[in-house]
Amino acid sequence: MDSPSRKYSLSSLPLDILCEVCVYLDRWSVVSLTHTNMILYFIFSLEGNDYAWKNLSQLKLWKGAVLFSDEHPVKSWKEFFLKNLDPVPKYTVLLRFRSHTEWEINMEGDKSAFRLNKKNVVVDVNNRSILERPKIEKSFMANRVFDEDTCQRDIYSHDILRTLLDSFEKNYNMCYMSYGPTSTGKTRTLFGPQFNIRSESEMGIFPRVSKDLFKLISEEKKDVEVKFSMFQVYNEAIRDLMDIQRFRLRIKKEYKQLKIEHLSVWDVKNAEEVYEYFEMGIKNKLDFESRMRGGCHTSRAYLIVLLKLFDCSGTMINQYMFCESSGSEKVEPWEYWYAANIARSHEAFHSVINSLSSDKRPIPYREGKITRLLKEVIDPEESNNKMVLLCTASSHTSRYSQTKECIQIADNIYHLNTKT
Repeated sequence: MDSPSRKYSLSSLPLDILCEVCVYLDRWSVVSLTHTNMILYFIFSLEGNDYAWKNLSQLKLWKGAVLFSDEHPVKSWKEFFLKNLDPVPKYTVLLRFRSHTEWEINMEGDKSAFRLNKKNVVVDVNNRSILERPKIEKSFMANRVFDEDTCQRDIYSHDILRTLLDSFEKNYNMCYMSYGPTSTGKTRTLFGPQFNIRSESEMGIFPRVSKDLFKLISEEKKDVEVKFSMFQVYNEAIRDLMDIQRFRLRIKKEYKQLKIEHLSVWDVKNAEEVYEYFEMGIKNKLDFESRMRGGCHTSRAYLIVLLKLFDCSGTMINQYMFCESSGSEKVEPWEYWYAANIARSHEAFHSVINSLSSDKRPIPYREGKITRLLKEVIDPEESNNKMVLLCTASSHTSRYSQTKECIQIADNIYHLNTKT
């Protein structure tokens, strides 16, 4: 029986009961964590889950209930995440599928080539619209699959928020990378629609992590300095977006860590300063656009933002990297004269993932600038670095080849967890 959303105080409920419910609810997800008001929001999706209904009825909760607690300190909720949920894996793979565009529907109707489940995507072998129709069903795995109805807040709510809390507690590096074909929502997912990071409802992973990171620093009263950098990798050249005079920067290894020479670094005291610097840098971003099938455009460049935490002695504690890839589709040879180098970046990334998946040696990290920069993140042996891959795609039949290639990479990265 469905009932309207209702609000209930959690102050009288023991934390261990909430933990037990959280562990056993198969479709539990945390929507947002507001540290200043000490509020934790929960949302349920419980269709067909009798056990969950039984537990919720004992707590006198309804489907779609939003729970508030303004008495437990945030530290309790952080411990709740870290102690009662599975450990954060080396690779977390999230798949997000956008709705079909008008151009796609006009081309072949409103048809999907894939069936979306909670943790995998299956090729629809019965769909005759697929030119490369497989003979057997092929399943692509992920930690979580989001459909077109998923909002920005829900994507951040569980897996992303958990990695932030865990990495902040254990001081390891995190990389959030959006990857997928052109015009599937990479920018929207990682930053916000058209790089709009100010909208509360539409802000992406980067502004949400930045905001909660500074709330955690304030809550824990940590004496740390946060430094901001922002650069672009285009045509195998690194360009500082905070100082446009710095271009064709070199990568060097320093104290067993890769570093970009002469990359500008800016001190930030709060999330608002991060937003301001980001908006300054994004104005300097060069867009070398090329028109793709369906009337959309691709900038053909990688955008990377770094937030590094340092202690009072100047030693780096950990860093948060946000990387938006260029379109993952193949570059046509007629596209531009620089197509060879653009293809080189993608091919290098694919070669590294495929080599790791098939245990081929040596791993070609040095074939491209992006793979060199992401080496510590991708390498299964680098235990102090973890990665969240946010793959965006379309399930429409006209995008079958692009989407299949994208989610195949995601599937390969997901299975790298067995090699860590």
